[in-house]
Amino acid sequence: MSITKAHTCSTNQVKCPLDNTIVEFCVTASMTTSGNLYDFEKIGALGGHYSELTGSCSTCLFSGYISDFEISYTIKEKKIILLLLEKFKSLEIGEAMECRISAEIQLLLRKKTFDDIAYIFLVGSYLEKHNLNSDELRIELQCDAIDTLEKAIKMNEYDSVSYTHLRAHETRGNL
Repeated sequence: MSITKAHTCSTNQVKCPLDNTIVEFCVTASMTTSGNLYDFEKIGALGGHYSELTGSCSTCLFSGYISDFEISYTIKEKKIILLLLEKFKSLEIGEAMECRISAEIQLLLRKKTFDDIAYIFLVGSYLEKHNLNSDELRIELQCDAIDTLEKAIKMNEYDSVSYTHLRAHETRGNL
């Protein structure tokens, strides 16, 4: 049996909300999947789906989903974000680190639920999974995902806590 695998996307340009630098996103139009791994990563011909979820400004390092780039931040929020971004200036910013930056911005501003933020950390761990040089960042991202999922549970963000506990314990089990 042959499985059809497809992934299509279109390029969208947005301006960084902090410094107006143009940032390009490849926005997924369609894709196929065929299940999940134990860490909830989707299986299939995803193309660059996970890497396309977040983008990063090349000048200030602001990172997030395309929707995060379309938000108008207050002057106070911009200053808070820029202060956070300083700690990343000396680091190599790959796709997994973009997720870390995005999640940390969201934790700071609280514009997303803890569940949504945990997913950003988890996506970063998927992107780092195949980096053979180091597991350190992947493990940190998974731990951050677990911690953030536990905050989501404490904040009653779910109708059914049992699924979320399972998700957190499965993630912990894959460390």
